[in-house]
Amino acid sequence: MTLWLMFLVFAPFSAGYFLSYVFRNVNAVLSQPLAAELSLTASDLGLLTSVYFLAFAIFQLPLGVMLDRFGPRKVQSALILAAGVGALVFYFSQSIAGLTIGRALIGLGTSGALMAGFKAIATWFPKEQIPRLNGLMFAVGGLGAMAAAGPIEVLLQSMVWRDVFWWLAVITTGVSLLIFVIVPKRNDLDHRPPSSLASQYAVITEVWKDPVFVRLIPLLIICSGSSMAVLGLWAAPYLRDVANQSTSTVAQVLTLMAFAQAFGSAVSGYIVAAARKRGFELEQVLGLSAFLALVVLAVIALGGAAGLPWIWPLFGLFATGTQMTYARLAERFGPEKAGRANGVANIALFGVGSFGIQFLLGVALDFWDQPTNSNAVYSAEAYSFAFGVLTALFALAWVWFFFKGGMKRALGD
Repeated sequence: MTLWLMFLVFAPFSAGYFLSYVFRNVNAVLSQPLAAELSLTASDLGLLTSVYFLAFAIFQLPLGVMLDRFGPRKVQSALILAAGVGALVFYFSQSIAGLTIGRALIGLGTSGALMAGFKAIATWFPKEQIPRLNGLMFAVGGLGAMAAAGPIEVLLQSMVWRDVFWWLAVITTGVSLLIFVIVPKRNDLDHRPPSSLASQYAVITEVWKDPVFVRLIPLLIICSGSSMAVLGLWAAPYLRDVANQSTSTVAQVLTLMAFAQAFGSAVSGYIVAAARKRGFELEQVLGLSAFLALVVLAVIALGGAAGLPWIWPLFGLFATGTQMTYARLAERFGPEKAGRANGVANIALFGVGSFGIQFLLGVALDFWDQPTNSNAVYSAEAYSFAFGVLTALFALAWVWFFFKGGMKRALGD
């Protein structure tokens, strides 16, 4: 029965989550042909790519209500179809405005991939299997991130970037139909009273006032947001403009960075368990991991990555440490509120961190440089300035975390 459910439930929802990571990171590989064809500045590219995260974050509140009321099958099949429409809009667009609308639709359409998958797992599978299947879902996302690098770069050798989005639209539409047709209808709805949008907003107020959340959220926003912004877009232009790497090497580095992030996510729970046996707390492990990511980012800002392109996967590995914030909030708020508390953290991460940082880096590059060539090559000094600004913000977030007690003591509040 479990194997049958893996085929009917887990496979369709994990396919949607896989595609969400492909869409999230595909612009990193496509940034050069996109910028060249449409004469995009770094600010344009940053806004175009980051609007995905803004649309993603905005929809998190109504998403929870919709999953409660309509069930994951109907909600996810409709949303992922919207992502397919967005890919089609992206394919046909001839202007930055059209591309931005398409990208926003993609962000909206993939906003429910993980939460709908978790809801489906909790609805159809036995309780003892949920942690393992949730972990497998995260692993599928990591595979999607890797597919957005090397395989897409190979495809670009035989097709243009528009063809990539045409096929993504076709595949995404197919996944939408797959979810709607083969996922069983029985138990599709949660029989508890549905939550309301007002109750979702009430949870936001409660969570934002909590001292543990206040201590951790700046670090999550800056550290994890930087990791998403770098893998999703800015590592690739840096590797081409400053490190003078070929497109194949860029794809290899991005693939390895995606693998490092997936690996870091997979082993973080085991690291916390081992650390606690030795008297360390989760927040101390989180803070140390973030500090190491900060050091690597500082090396990048100082120009050290020019001759060390493989330093980017190291940044991706250490930056995954702040994902432990979700586990800490789950401990803090208990099972009855953990999902909603983590949802608020998700809104902050994607709406403020991922969107803001990806756009900010593009603005900083344009502030320093105004390249006149069609390939939009920015100087090493421009990248140092942009990543220097990000490093300063990262350092402030870490100092806030440190002096709020994150590294000095384990707070029982």
